[in-house]
Amino acid sequence: LEAMAQIWCLLKPKGYVIIGVPIGPDELVWNAHRIYGPARLKHLFANFRLVRSYCDSISKSLGKEQFKNQPPFILQKEPNGPETG
Repeated sequence: LEAMAQIWCLLKPKGYVIIGVPIGPDELVWNAHRIYGPARLKHLFANFRLVRSYCDSISKSLGKEQFKNQPPFILQKEPNGPETG
């Protein structure tokens, strides 16, 4: 999440970033590997607009062995900046 915040700071307004992360059920494997499901992706994509995902469906990728699936996500920096309050 910290790296995504740094990327947000470096991007120009309406700038794009392409990321790929393992998707599946939200899970922390050991101490370092994270599997991103609906809850984690929501936090990861905060302050970005999802432009395109090359994943058929995140819900289809939630099987236990699907974490090897790392589809690219195209995100755009929200022009209004992070929400405050």
